[in-house]
Amino acid sequence: MIDRNVIVYDSGAGGMFLGYSLAQSSSYIVTDTNEYLPDGTEEDNMFSVGDQQINHFNGLTTTHPYEVEDLKRTAKKLDLSFKLIAITLGDDELDMRCRFFLSLLFEIKHRIQTGVNFELTQDITDGFFRQVQGGERTFLSPLGSKWDATIKYKKLFADFDLDEITRLISLTEQNIKPERMRTLMQDYTIKNIEQVEKYAPHLKGYFMFEVKRK
Repeated sequence: MIDRNVIVYDSGAGGMFLGYSLAQSSSYIVTDTNEYLPDGTEEDNMFSVGDQQINHFNGLTTTHPYEVEDLKRTAKKLDLSFKLIAITLGDDELDMRCRFFLSLLFEIKHRIQTGVNFELTQDITDGFFRQVQGGERTFLSPLGSKWDATIKYKKLFADFDLDEITRLISLTEQNIKPERMRTLMQDYTIKNIEQVEKYAPHLKGYFMFEVKRK
């Protein structure tokens, strides 16, 4: 049995959300920017560089791509087995749209957190899109790295593909029903889309994906 099933993914792009949702943990708060944060009742399941332990929910841990090597060293020191499950993006048209969406979402959250929450004009968002096309602003686990398994971001957060969601649940050894997880992911994505459209209103309707608004 694996000691830690590790989702390799940026927490701000949904890593914390995936950790709490998959493990069906309720020990979190949701901020105005749709961030999932610990409520103080228990440790979170994030691993960060310098941590001496590998926190988890039901064996599930989340870490950033750039922190994987430190996690490996810590797991070896603690004699823990682990499996690395990376969330990845490809290069087709919808993948690029997902990359664009994530880059805007990160920028908006950063601006809100730092108090610089003015509107993103079309000139600004066009600049972000050019950066995405040029291979910049990549926040997810790169394809080609040595992971034990990969899950496609597009299938999770754009297609809400039940087979891919079921596969993620199986890989992470969690017990949530796939249909329930899909509903949580749709609700989470709707709120993120609303964030983007609030600060970049000219993009309203551009990031509909397969989600159905209430």
